[in-house]
Amino acid sequence: MTKRAFKHLSVPATPRAVIDDWPVKSAGLPPRIVNACRRHDIDTVRELRAIPGEDLMKMRSLGARSLTEVQEFFDFCRQLERGRVRFESAPVLLRRFLNETSFAVLIERYGLNTRGCSLTPGATLDTIGQHFGLTRERVRQQIAEIHAELGTHLAQTCLKPLVACYADFMRTRDGVAGPEDLEAVPFLNWLKGLNPCRMLLLLTELQSSIILRGGLFTILAPDMLEDIEKIAVRYLHRYPKPQRVSDVIAEFEEQGWFRKWPSFQPRLVVKVIENSPLFGATHDDFYFLYPEGAVYLLATLISEFPRPVRQSVLINRFNEEVKPVSRRDDAYVTELLTRSSVFIRGRDGTYRLRK
Repeated sequence: MTKRAFKHLSVPATPRAVIDDWPVKSAGLPPRIVNACRRHDIDTVRELRAIPGEDLMKMRSLGARSLTEVQEFFDFCRQLERGRVRFESAPVLLRRFLNETSFAVLIERYGLNTRGCSLTPGATLDTIGQHFGLTRERVRQQIAEIHAELGTHLAQTCLKPLVACYADFMRTRDGVAGPEDLEAVPFLNWLKGLNPCRMLLLLTELQSSIILRGGLFTILAPDMLEDIEKIAVRYLHRYPKPQRVSDVIAEFEEQGWFRKWPSFQPRLVVKVIENSPLFGATHDDFYFLYPEGAVYLLATLISEFPRPVRQSVLINRFNEEVKPVSRRDDAYVTELLTRSSVFIRGRDGTYRLRK
């Protein structure tokens, strides 16, 4: 798709029969109307549509304002039926369903206004509460309300084209995309400054057609990804020493994986393994299984030093050796050094290999 295609994001026409089958409780109507419908056993949009306005006004807790909200709901649904709903940008779409405060909380919680491709969480509940003068519990409740609002049938219908844009982008990359890949999506202009990685992270929590597995966003079937991980685990478990990528791919060919999934290339296998927390990958494309392969790599690195090595130096060398997606924090590497019988810790905190 060209950038021009994303000048406006159009929502495809939705048949009235589909809309009429929506449950009232999740259609996208205000809570007051939903509660009134529940008391009068009105379960679907079809049933609500059949009730004259004057009869709605007779329902307890409903008044002129509620009648207007029902009419606005059906007016919007008529636009959906005709395929006339479009949004100029992602912020405009989100604001269609969220008030100003909820939108601001969403931005902070998911870090939608930040740069970079990290999957780390956005602002904490406490930080958001301090910023908006809310209690931590109220922030938690508001985030739950935001998810409920964006999870309605009406909101999900409007979000589908954006989800489809991400899915189409992944299809050009064998059905997967790492956080860094998303900086090249062709619809950045439509996001209007919202972080493309964080936006997709939000979408994965709202729908199921795109999932986050390990460090990868994917539209592929879970059993395919499990196949890749199982074959790689079995192979690398046999060899504690890091293995060349060519040898790993040869194992997949021997196991018949590419015959089972003929439309996919070895680069998909490499991408999945590199982004799975089960495995590590070095800059020169050797792959290993955590934790045993990491222990072997640490032992190799220690052997390069003529004398015992300080823990901090060894941790830095380990994370320099592996690709960014495979790096581990100080606590993890320290635990490997402490628990493995391969290493001896000196009184001065340095490590050497056991002879």
